[in-house]
Amino acid sequence: MRRAKTQPAWTNVRWPKATWGAGTGATVGKLLGPQFSMKAGLGYAPVERGELYVGALVAVNAAGHVVDEAGATLAGTRDPEDVAREYPPVSSVQKDSGSRGLSVPVDVNAAENSSQGAASGMHASARPARVLSPEEAFERMLDAADAAKEAGKAVSPFSGNTTIGCVITNATLTKTQATKVSAMVHDAYARAIRPVHTTNDGDTIFTVATGEIAPDLTAGDSQAIVDTVGVLGTHAMEQAIRSAVMHAEPLCGVPATL
Repeated sequence: MRRAKTQPAWTNVRWPKATWGAGTGATVGKLLGPQFSMKAGLGYAPVERGELYVGALVAVNAAGHVVDEAGATLAGTRDPEDVAREYPPVSSVQKDSGSRGLSVPVDVNAAENSSQGAASGMHASARPARVLSPEEAFERMLDAADAAKEAGKAVSPFSGNTTIGCVITNATLTKTQATKVSAMVHDAYARAIRPVHTTNDGDTIFTVATGEIAPDLTAGDSQAIVDTVGVLGTHAMEQAIRSAVMHAEPLCGVPATL
């Protein structure tokens, strides 16, 4: 590969943290409905190897949970019972959220306090309720769906979810190669978000190559660069997804990991 004369300008950009732009309204953990979600946002992470730079930018607004390398939840679905206990006295009612999610118990007082928190942009509680594991949240979602069917109600999980990411590199890639990189980087979604790629998610990854590093076609470098960018991009995207929740701030009654 030909050595780049200067470091790509975009690698020097100081990206704001999480709660801005496309990440402002982003949340995760909506398996039981958005009222039990946690705040996420916009994440960015760079990786470099010699003269090659690969960055990942992602708006994390998933139905599932964001997990760390060991599979532990960083942000996800809050326990509905704990959410109700956060706001004594408890006066639970059944709220049918229709197209906005499954029918789940909601605390009236919590909703009132949440609306007050929206004015200040902060959650009423210093710490969120217990966060369910991805498996437990999914099981509860299935139980709620079964109960809705038995009651003759329509089952309509919350569908306003999407995680949109972009891989940015100074390598030279054709359109076909960039598509391959995007496909490889979807592995990062599977590693950092659980569950992922559901019918209620709109998961997409784009790849942008600036062409500052030209491949040496005689050395077969054209294919090697695709794999390299794909592997580095996957690592960067994993870190970016986790950064999106670790740096998110509470907003409009939705608590964050911070």
